[in-house]
Amino acid sequence: MPRPANPDPASVPQIIPRTQRQSVSWNLCRWAYLKIMKNNPTTSVLYNADCPVCNFEIQHYAKYAGENNLPIRFDDLNSGARVHWGLVSDTAARRLYVLHEGALTSGIPAFLVLWAQMPKYRWLGRIVGLPGVKQIASVLYDHVLAPVIYRWHLHRLRKKTNSPLRRQ
Repeated sequence: MPRPANPDPASVPQIIPRTQRQSVSWNLCRWAYLKIMKNNPTTSVLYNADCPVCNFEIQHYAKYAGENNLPIRFDDLNSGARVHWGLVSDTAARRLYVLHEGALTSGIPAFLVLWAQMPKYRWLGRIVGLPGVKQIASVLYDHVLAPVIYRWHLHRLRKKTNSPLRRQ
């Protein structure tokens, strides 16, 4: 069966002028993209909201991401969301985890992925990602900062579970 000839675009009556039509289609595509990304962010962050240091930093990032409609989801490891990450609570509490486009990263590489998704922090990601700087930052995070914060987390947990019940 022969295909009908494509009509000449100039001969088809246009309701919206061509420049406005392009703008409308672009805005529609942008709206659809943002709608999809809001429901299915490409970047997810798993953090410990019970840790004051972690919570302070991640809430700052979450506020920035929300104000700028960035497709980043923030999951508290103490909620049911951790189950979807496939990590046990103790492992998840030891460091920051970021899932970006199917790739799971942790520690400084996770921060680099997160900062790359936020225009305000890309400069920081570029600096920390420099050769030498990245290795030093990773060693400091892996062997000093993360272990100290994790031990503090365990101390808070022990304190919480050993605290006597108060009667009022």
